[in-house]
Amino acid sequence: MPQGGKEHGSLDPDETRYVSYFQELDAWTEYWDIYHPGTRGRYYFGDGAVEAGLLTRFLPREKVPPAFLAWKRLALYQETYDRFRTEVSVPSVAEAVLEVDELISRIFREHFTNA
Repeated sequence: MPQGGKEHGSLDPDETRYVSYFQELDAWTEYWDIYHPGTRGRYYFGDGAVEAGLLTRFLPREKVPPAFLAWKRLALYQETYDRFRTEVSVPSVAEAVLEVDELISRIFREHFTNA
């Protein structure tokens, strides 16, 4: 029997919502965004041609963006919060963070409308 004592497929409605939410979130980060013709990797790391991808603005992929370096240095107490704020306030970075956040918020609202 699976962990928690429940047989597979006997999830209660709340558990089903959680599973559904994480499956969709995982699908967006691992499949839909990359292969969906409409987004062409916009929310991830791009399509390797036209779309660079929003995450490239603040997470390492082929290079380490200044916003990530500032976050890392802040986490290691090597930098001030002001420096981090400056880097994440760069319009292209702030726009990317907000757009990715909106995707995650939309998926959350779809699964937890009464939360």
